[in-house]
Amino acid sequence: MNQEVKKYKVGQKAFKTQNLFSISAFIETKASTSSKYPYCEDIIFLEFSEGKNSSGGFVYDTKNKISMMINSDELRCLMYGCKELLKNGKSDYKNYSDPGLSSSTTNGSKKVLTLGFSQNTYFINIEMSNRKVSINFDKYKLLSFCDTLENIANEAESLLFNYQRKLEASINKQSQQQS
Repeated sequence: MNQEVKKYKVGQKAFKTQNLFSISAFIETKASTSSKYPYCEDIIFLEFSEGKNSSGGFVYDTKNKISMMINSDELRCLMYGCKELLKNGKSDYKNYSDPGLSSSTTNGSKKVLTLGFSQNTYFINIEMSNRKVSINFDKYKLLSFCDTLENIANEAESLLFNYQRKLEASINKQSQQQS
């Protein structure tokens, strides 16, 4: 079986504040060495780009973005952390990345995703080495953000499960025709 990795886009959503936060969801498939069925998973990239003033006006520095790769379960954990932050004004939520598991256009350093609250403003922070990029929300935008996280996680999982069923049916049909 071909060892090629295939990636199918589920969707993308960006949140623009003084910095840019983008969420991109994919279904990824690769051949399994132990089964006739390929390995399928949902992968989600969280990308943070700093906003900068330039001669052409305000732009987001997407060339030096900080990216973290997670899955739909981890995206839901972020949503629950945000809801905890809304309810209590604090959250213990943290997500650490392994440099081998996430991509970054700057380097493969360990990253940490955290949440914060100060003066009626809610923050999602990502830190890598000596860099920190924050996205801020008011209460209502954070509530809307939580809904978006849940929708993306649900859609990625639903598409993953549907794709797996269709792929399995197709492989089984091919196997029956060859018998």
